[in-house]
Amino acid sequence: SMAAAQEAQEEVDVGKKLELDEDLKPEDFGLTDVGILPTSPFYFIKGVRRGVGSLFTRDPAAKAELKLQYAAEKLLEAKEVAKDEDSSDKSKKNAIENFKDELEEVKKRVEIAGERIDDEEKSKELSKKVLDATLKYGKSLGKIEKEVSSEIFQSVKDAKDASSEALISTFSVSNPE
Repeated sequence: SMAAAQEAQEEVDVGKKLELDEDLKPEDFGLTDVGILPTSPFYFIKGVRRGVGSLFTRDPAAKAELKLQYAAEKLLEAKEVAKDEDSSDKSKKNAIENFKDELEEVKKRVEIAGERIDDEEKSKELSKKVLDATLKYGKSLGKIEKEVSSEIFQSVKDAKDASSEALISTFSVSNPE
């Protein structure tokens, strides 16, 4: 019975570790905090900041990395909105859709960078960043999936698919090996 109890405790510990692994914080994405959420009337300020940042970034690899950062911000926003019981299903779905739309931008920018980057090291570095980010996105989406209603579940699944497509775009940047 002692061995069974110890084995059960180990299973609980593994389950907690997996749960913690899915609960990524802003710091895990290189951010300080989530900031203004899409449910705020002042959210447009973030959109302006993102637009200005994109406008003044010319290097294709840097622009792809910037889009990865914006996607992480939008994912964390979606995560906060999803766990807020006062947020409507529409707000939750919109936040997830914002993230999914940003992933489309990531994919596009990574493909453009793949066409324009000649430096192999720069290509590898961008590929690693996209791989790391998309793995984190998948884990966070798994956490969100557990917290949303069945009506929003499909949006989360679509966002997971978009994350996978963004990951696949790294093959245009560097050698798959």
